[in-house]
Amino acid sequence: MKPQSIHRKMTQLISHTLILMILTCSILLLAGGKIFTNLYALFKQQQTFFSYEYVLTSLQDELLSQFNGTKDSEERIISLSNQLEEIACMLPVYFPHAQFTDTKLLTLEYIKEVQQLSEQYASGENAELLNTVDDVQQLFHELRIQYATTSPFHEKIINQKVERIRNNWIYQILFTILLAGIICSISFIDGRRMVRNIALPLSVLTKQANQISNGDYSSLAICDNDSENDLEIQQLTDAFRCMAETIQQQMDELKDKIQLSEKLYSLEMQNIQMKMMLSQAEMSQIQSLINPHFLFNCIGMLSSMAIIENAPKTHEYSLNIAQFLRSSLNLVGKSITLHEEMQHIRHYIHIQQLRFGTRISFLTECASECENAVLPAIILQPLVENALVHGVGSYPSGGIVHINVELQDEFVRLSVEDNGIGMTDDEIRQILENSSETNLYKQKKTGLYGTIYSLQYYFSGNAGLQIESKNKGVKFILYFPYQTSPPQFQNQ
Repeated sequence: MKPQSIHRKMTQLISHTLILMILTCSILLLAGGKIFTNLYALFKQQQTFFSYEYVLTSLQDELLSQFNGTKDSEERIISLSNQLEEIACMLPVYFPHAQFTDTKLLTLEYIKEVQQLSEQYASGENAELLNTVDDVQQLFHELRIQYATTSPFHEKIINQKVERIRNNWIYQILFTILLAGIICSISFIDGRRMVRNIALPLSVLTKQANQISNGDYSSLAICDNDSENDLEIQQLTDAFRCMAETIQQQMDELKDKIQLSEKLYSLEMQNIQMKMMLSQAEMSQIQSLINPHFLFNCIGMLSSMAIIENAPKTHEYSLNIAQFLRSSLNLVGKSITLHEEMQHIRHYIHIQQLRFGTRISFLTECASECENAVLPAIILQPLVENALVHGVGSYPSGGIVHINVELQDEFVRLSVEDNGIGMTDDEIRQILENSSETNLYKQKKTGLYGTIYSLQYYFSGNAGLQIESKNKGVKFILYFPYQTSPPQFQNQ
């Protein structure tokens, strides 16, 4: 027997179930429609019976109103008479009993007398009017008595019809439950057989998968193709067998690739260390290009000449330059704390204050939790120098340079802000593009780009620059991870 697809079996099962459900629903709707039709007819019969007394009483009251001279009474009498006649004719149809037939005949006679009374009143025949009134009153009382005697028959007929409808409803519910049970039983039997044909082969495949997870690729049990199995299960078994045959080869290839990746990673780390050592060598080369003894002797001579010439400001200026230059040359290529970096920049600020006087104000703020952070030396000085040269250096007064250091989300955020002439969007975009990791190698390792270059190498690329320009002034922000010890290459 050729195996069938699970999809085809499922489609057949769903189709059979849907056909049976549609058949059941159709029968239920037909039976329910018939029941609701009978209920509606019963409601109409009830409404007709109860409206008979109301219309009869309303017609009698309208006759009295006509005698009292009420306008439009004649038209209402005609309308009510027609309604009463229509209701009286329907009573024997809805309730097939002799009492209702008598009610119909007596009502037609009453309507005839009412019409005659209305015509006599309109023509002014007072002689026959009183006799007709007596006849109408007598017939009205007879109709009231007749209506009261038909009530038991009406109630009996209604109860019989209600009982018949209720029995039909019960039979319909029982039939629906029986049919639904048959449908569920058929679906359960077919579904159970389908699940069994799927679950048994899958359990065998699960055992094979456990053998592979334990590293056993040799003792895999191969499922025999059984005609009872579904087409998809057989396809899955064949695919699993092919996978088991090739997985060992893939594992061997994967081991070779892992070994090659480890070697490449080792070579890459060596390359990074060589680049860092090259960067450190470039920084040290800057220091070797300057003869510190010659510079210190020249500045010392300048300071002595200032004392001889009685120039105290020149003496103070030259001493601060000597201290700043000595600390700068000693710190090149080294790691320092942020506290030491702030001390160094304060020497530079003191020099600039002697130069600019009260034209420029300097504000420095450093959070206490950031003072132990380690970073490469001489990071702040290029930023402050840019703020002076390109920002507030040309101001005759009112220039402000604000230095702020704070800790945000395990990152040190170091900013230098001025209220100078600001920068355009194109200028900011150009600086950010040039300071990207790919372009830093093409830039000169001095000034702002030298600062970013040092931070990128020092923190293995986990540092960056942000620029915020306002209507007046610009703010440079450097951010780098908070760490209290230098990286490994600095310790070697």
